[in-house]
Amino acid sequence: MRFTTPGARAFASAAIVATLLISSVPPTPAAAVTLTEAQQVISIAKAQRGDPWRYGATGPSSFDCSGLVIYAYKMAGDLRLIGNGNYRSASALYKYFRDRGRTSRTRATPGDLVVWGYGRHIGIYLGSGMAISTLTSGVRIHAVHAVTAPFTAYLRTGIYQLGG
Repeated sequence: MRFTTPGARAFASAAIVATLLISSVPPTPAAAVTLTEAQQVISIAKAQRGDPWRYGATGPSSFDCSGLVIYAYKMAGDLRLIGNGNYRSASALYKYFRDRGRTSRTRATPGDLVVWGYGRHIGIYLGSGMAISTLTSGVRIHAVHAVTAPFTAYLRTGIYQLGG
């Protein structure tokens, strides 16, 4: 390549140097994916799918219904949202939320809790009418209204939904 003016030569030299510098810089690693609090709780609960039911079990290899809820929230660092683990049964969790006016029969967001049978069973709402809970057949994903005990309420945890 032939340049007729000194300015053109200087520009071409600068462009070549810049290209070499840029190409020698290693690419920056992709930003770590930040999950919302709700996504973390749901991901932890889903990782337990297929684990067996055992009365009173709190994980990590078997669960009862409240044990799965407490385990998922605890592992995500969000136990404070469900009474700091002080409410160990489905009925105690239901009462805790009901007494604070944090129940709804129509509104739920992923990560909220679902109660059936007025506190006989509890799970985590996944969205789109689906929940995850520990049934006698183990940890399963199922429709909210597919559980034998009648749907009672969603428990509004206030879990963080938006990307951070």
